[in-house]
Amino acid sequence: MVKELDEKNCSYGIRWGDLYKYSRVSSFSEIIHCVEPKNETDKISECEILLIGDSFFESPIGKGKFSNDLEDMISEKIFDITYFESYPAQNPYYFIKNLKSEDKKNKILILETSERLSYDRINNHYLKSEININISNTKEDIKQIFSFSKVDYLFDNANFTYNYVNFKSDLLFLIFERMHNNIPIYSYSNKMLFYKDEYEFYKKRFTDDEIQKTANNIKLLSDKLYYESGIILIFTIIPDKITLYNDLIESNIITPSGYLEKLYNEIEKQGVEIINSYKILSDCRGFEDPNLLYYRTDTHFNEAGKIIILNAFNEKIHQIKEINKIKKK
Repeated sequence: MVKELDEKNCSYGIRWGDLYKYSRVSSFSEIIHCVEPKNETDKISECEILLIGDSFFESPIGKGKFSNDLEDMISEKIFDITYFESYPAQNPYYFIKNLKSEDKKNKILILETSERLSYDRINNHYLKSEININISNTKEDIKQIFSFSKVDYLFDNANFTYNYVNFKSDLLFLIFERMHNNIPIYSYSNKMLFYKDEYEFYKKRFTDDEIQKTANNIKLLSDKLYYESGIILIFTIIPDKITLYNDLIESNIITPSGYLEKLYNEIEKQGVEIINSYKILSDCRGFEDPNLLYYRTDTHFNEAGKIIILNAFNEKIHQIKEINKIKKK
């Protein structure tokens, strides 16, 4: 029996992938290791590197949390803003702007976003200098808490319904090849599940002007951080699993939009420090264990994918520090 863990306070153990928790089709089951994250340093003055990211960097699945592993790799402390604040991945400029001046001078900011959230975040949130995170609409909050999808999820995962839901899911898939609504497509041969939100974003098409606007906003953010606070930005967008493995889907007839490749090219032209996660992972991707870079039944990269990105950041950080040493001479 898989031991389910609270990812905020998890112990060593194993868990199901986030997509398997929806599908519950036993032929797609995959065990994912989960570890207890290390204590985060709360002394920003001791850190030269700041980090803001979403679940790719914050989830403790695999052998460790991304920021903890990067600390070990570069042998220095990292201040993980995401750990101490609410919504910094949505509003990085706001949180950096409100740090004490002595806490942000001559630092590096690692900023990460997932692909499906990148366009909205970059164009509608990243550059905001003021946000309202305490305004609460009680009625809407209650609707959110008790939305049908969340109630269904809680009901499906309750102890008294667990075995029934597993049986029902297997039966519906066996007879009708029907999967949960949050998993509109899958690869049967590779037992890989794909998330609805990623699929919807994958189908979108962006104009050259929209790509250019998005790249311009990252350049503007980079400039504002550097000239206002002395912070060097290292930016990355982690590709959605469907972007990297769309050719494994037997029923897939949608041509890739090239969004991420085009956006990275435009950002790079503007001189922003980036980790081109799309190119790095595409060049290394495999189709079978142990060469897969993403979990089959989870939205996140696996340990192999994480290590590839960790090495890229390690190299970039050392490169920037060497350049800064030369400039100071």
